[in-house]
Amino acid sequence: MLKEESLSRIRHELFVHVLFSTKGRLPTIPEDMKERLWAHMESICKEDKIAVHAIGGTTNHVHLLLEPPPTLSMEDMVLKIQAASAEWMNQQVDNFSWQEGYGESYPTQDEPEAGPGF
Repeated sequence: MLKEESLSRIRHELFVHVLFSTKGRLPTIPEDMKERLWAHMESICKEDKIAVHAIGGTTNHVHLLLEPPPTLSMEDMVLKIQAASAEWMNQQVDNFSWQEGYGESYPTQDEPEAGPGF
């Protein structure tokens, strides 16, 4: 077997719990918009082949349990989700923005959904 052939059979599996907040942690995600925002974020992820295992949050932050593709850096992935979702939210409400930065943790494969926010 050629080396290229064996590499094509390698399975990449990495779960990441991402958390980011609204600017100033202000409650700028209306209660009645949360489910629509989560659905929109899921569609953003699907465009880049990012598997979404869970999305949740409150009026001032969001948690995502993601399985990113190996071709996308963590920073690029989060920035794309933040930018596209903020653009969409600004069409729904006035003056929406995410706070700069994000948190990430790597749950175990046995319990990928363990943790707060889901």
